Amino acid sequence: MQLREERKDAAEHRQRILQSALQLFREHGVEQVSMHRIAKQAGVGQGTLYRRYGNKGDLCMDLIFDSYTKFKERVSFYLEQSAAESPDMRLDGVLGQCIDYIDDKADLLAVLRTLGGDQRPGPGTVYHSPPYRFMHDVFVRLILEIKQTQNRPDGAGEAEFVAHAIMAALCPDLYFELRFGQGMSKEQIKERFRAFYVERAYTDQVNATR
Repeated sequence: MQLREERKDAAEHRQRILQSALQLFREHGVEQVSMHRIAKQAGVGQGTLYRRYGNKGDLCMDLIFDSYTKFKERVSFYLEQSAAESPDMRLDGVLGQCIDYIDDKADLLAVLRTLGGDQRPGPGTVYHSPPYRFMHDVFVRLILEIKQTQNRPDGAGEAEFVAHAIMAALCPDLYFELRFGQGMSKEQIKERFRAFYVERAYTDQVNATR
């Protein structure tokens, strides 16, 4: 009975922390809000906060977990429903969904990209995180499908590299620069991605069949 009550208290603390953090982030921006301020807003001690979240990146990861889960489900559902479409069209659709998600969660995602930034490559870096691996695998599969339509089935290594390049281009920092630094709209950014990755893939397909 005591253990159940402790778990209930911990869940309540978590909800207060997340709600307070989200409110502060929306009002002031992620970078401007300290862990101390989050604890004060949530009405919990800093020890309680740090026992659950070692840093602001961990807190941001928890904040976007539910939204990422829904995003993953949307991408998976889209790929199932669009199975009859050409792979270049499906690549375009997935890129569009990624950009919509980044536009909505860019501030939190930018913080997450700093996790492990000074670490050597390994399981603790963003490149080994489940969200990154899921999307990378999706892009690899679509690129390989495009290559198969071009009668180029031996491009697995190239597909891995191109998928990493797409993921790098989708980084929140670059999105911020394009969206706010250079004043591009979300639709303009989608069009640039479409021209560089999708239309180029289609052009390669046409040239390969000549």
